[in-house]
Amino acid sequence: MASKPDLVTFNVSGKIYQVLWEPTLSLHPNSLLTQLAEDKQDDKEIFVEGDQDLFKYVLEYHRDRKILLPQHVSMAAVQRELMRFGLDVSPREIVQDGVLKKLGEQKDENAALLLVSITAPVLIQKAASSRGMTISASFDEVRKQYSSSLEHNSVLQSLFRGFDESRFKESMTALAASLGYTATFPHSYGPYAHCCSTMVTWTPAG
Repeated sequence: MASKPDLVTFNVSGKIYQVLWEPTLSLHPNSLLTQLAEDKQDDKEIFVEGDQDLFKYVLEYHRDRKILLPQHVSMAAVQRELMRFGLDVSPREIVQDGVLKKLGEQKDENAALLLVSITAPVLIQKAASSRGMTISASFDEVRKQYSSSLEHNSVLQSLFRGFDESRFKESMTALAASLGYTATFPHSYGPYAHCCSTMVTWTPAG
């Protein structure tokens, strides 16, 4: 049997990416990219459907087992792209550069959108492992995922107390629908919501 080429070329909807077989792909045997490369019998490029701009973060996880995202890149979108290629990645392994600092500087409406961006990966990860089941995310789960220090914990608690509920619900509903879920929320979060209550529940649509 012929040995695998050192360099594997992926054509992602027309954009070319090249990656080393060893060790980058070989370390992730369950990855769709690894399986496609294993099945390939020549050194020609492998065509895959995916987001041309986000694919580099998929390769970054293959290389480093961690992803550092710029603030302008959607964490939820990257998480969906990782799922597309068979990678079950914890939100702890995706770090959005400066996101918690930025959260502390935002007011109600913008804070709601940022809260969506750090809550979505928790739900998407659950959706990947609990297909067809109702899932939910609580304030406490999000806090545990992102409170790496007392400073971060303080920022998150302030955010939980002050975000724009209607904007959060609107954005989370749209995200859930795009993934085939219906989002439901508590009647009111109340002043102590940040302690332990559920932020949002996703139920499979239909």
